[in-house]
Amino acid sequence: MIYPQIALIVAMFVLPLAAKDPAKLPDIGIPQSITVRTTENVTKGGWVWLLKQCEAQGISRIDLLVKQDEDHFHSERTGATLESGELLVPLPGEQTAAGWEDPGWLREMLASAKAKNIEVWAWWPCFHDAQAAALFPQAAYSSKRDEKFVDPGYPEVRTRQARLISKLLDTYNFSGISLDWIRYDGWLAGTKGPLGAEFSAQYQTQWTPETLENGYTKARWYEARAKLLSNWVSQLVQAGHSAHPGVRWGAFVLPWQFSETSQDYAMLGNAGLDFLQPMGYWPDWKLTPEWVGDRVLSQHRDFTNGTTQWPVLGIDAPTSELARALDHIPQGLCGGVSWFTYGTWEQKTFDHLHSLLTESTGARRIFGYEKSPQIDPVTSAEIAPAASRVTVSGGPPQPKVFPEDSSMWATVCLAELYQRGALGGPQNDPVVPVLALHTFIEGKAGQHDYVYKCSTEYLDSLLQFISDSGFTVCPFSRLQGYLITHDASYLPPRPLVITIDDGSESVYRHFYPRAVKRQFPFTLALVTSWLSDTDKSNHATD
Repeated sequence: MIYPQIALIVAMFVLPLAAKDPAKLPDIGIPQSITVRTTENVTKGGWVWLLKQCEAQGISRIDLLVKQDEDHFHSERTGATLESGELLVPLPGEQTAAGWEDPGWLREMLASAKAKNIEVWAWWPCFHDAQAAALFPQAAYSSKRDEKFVDPGYPEVRTRQARLISKLLDTYNFSGISLDWIRYDGWLAGTKGPLGAEFSAQYQTQWTPETLENGYTKARWYEARAKLLSNWVSQLVQAGHSAHPGVRWGAFVLPWQFSETSQDYAMLGNAGLDFLQPMGYWPDWKLTPEWVGDRVLSQHRDFTNGTTQWPVLGIDAPTSELARALDHIPQGLCGGVSWFTYGTWEQKTFDHLHSLLTESTGARRIFGYEKSPQIDPVTSAEIAPAASRVTVSGGPPQPKVFPEDSSMWATVCLAELYQRGALGGPQNDPVVPVLALHTFIEGKAGQHDYVYKCSTEYLDSLLQFISDSGFTVCPFSRLQGYLITHDASYLPPRPLVITIDDGSESVYRHFYPRAVKRQFPFTLALVTSWLSDTDKSNHATD
């Protein structure tokens, strides 16, 4: 046994000789965390230096990898090559990676971190796991990069991960669990497993290479997989809260635009997680730093159960790019910010972080290093002090005070905004008008008082306006696909959807020929009890 005093002396000799105590930054504002991917950073006493650096930078949380997350990883300390799923901390009755059998360093680190008010969370990869793939070959599959995955559609795969996490929390006093790789690798993943068979039977779908070319089928498949993942996370969190009430839960997630992984932010928020931790690695995807705040975080402002976003930024990016990313993180939407490096945390890494935190105005605003104006998270405008705010009497307009044709006026205004270029490019949030029509009658516009009857003259002008304004009329299923997956590629430029209620004969007589002529798709919402062989139905009035 090595006594703590001796361990500290050993640590002093293995720390970098250039290490020095950095200037202390205040740990106010929202919290900061770092992700430690290589346990070379913490074994052999390295955790002593790491905790000192975190304390100085105002970092109050460490996400520590406890199960190998990548295949073919070379460990500098042991000289061994690790595969995904190998345990980097011992668990009762489980095989540990060679060279990681002694948990003494971890117990000392957890105790010291607690004394410094620094939380240590266990970073736990789930379904990218070569060990599980060997244990459950029927559930195993590989990515295009030869990464080893297991299909969570198999109950035994989910049970195995839950059992290991339970053992981890029973054995060590971690403050939280950060789940990772709770996703599929691509659209075809899972089609050969139990969920794929269930989906095929429910929707009478045969899994062929062409099946997922149908947008609506793809959207339903996304939803089925996302529900399975979020339901499992919900059960995991509930069981964890019951056995270890003080432990909090988070999940590293890809940006929501990666719909092929079936990670649904809203569903995972409903699963009871404390944090969703979007990976904002813009250099990996050749995007701009502003993309993290403008396109990833801003799309999801409200979660149930108090879930908040905790974005992860790559600290190895240039300081100027990191500063731009921080400048665009919306005020009030984040529970914290995490810093990630693919390698080990070294003195130069912390020096880089220190420069960013002291030089960036965005960092000072977010982490509270100086008093900043309060920003409205919706409009991004500065909020005036309470005493000077002007209250508008009566509140916002209510629907009942709008004119009857307000929906059409809104579409006219939208067309004008498109033509003036005021809405930006296709990377902005899609705006999709849905026009709901009912019955049609031959004649001039404005002749009929019955609000549900649309004259052919008005209909012709409406369809001409839609065409002239550059709208692309698309099937309702495209909008459904977008609403389910949040993938804007489901929608054409300037999308517009037409639906028609009830299904009267006048649809066939007046609307259908005009729609065919212009190649406008439309959706009928039928009320079968109202149908008849004439143009009259029992809900109509004189």
